[in-house]
Amino acid sequence: MYLIDAGNLKVTDTLYFRRGLDAVEFGDYYYIATLSGLKRKSKRNGREEDISFIHPVLTRRINDLHPVGNKLWISTADKGLACLMGDSVILHVTQDNGLSSNNCKRVYISEKEIWVSTNK
Repeated sequence: MYLIDAGNLKVTDTLYFRRGLDAVEFGDYYYIATLSGLKRKSKRNGREEDISFIHPVLTRRINDLHPVGNKLWISTADKGLACLMGDSVILHVTQDNGLSSNNCKRVYISEKEIWVSTNK
């Protein structure tokens, strides 16, 4: 995954050398969705870290990332929807508490609602 200057379309940085599924700029980091969980790269020093240790929901395939305010919404391939604030998962929604499937494809946040697309 590459960071590209929109003005001249030149690569300015490599965010992730392996397969990435999504990436967002959020706070002091770039967050990267991968097949093996959530990664982040510091904008200050370029250090990459695997942050899937924070919570089990972050250890498997991450499909979509959606930052809103100080929260990062995360849809996963088999563990439902999660909300990360700081270094804590503050919400984890699965089939057990309302989703039609734990295979979440995309997440969209409107002013008052959270929309989650699943395989069902």
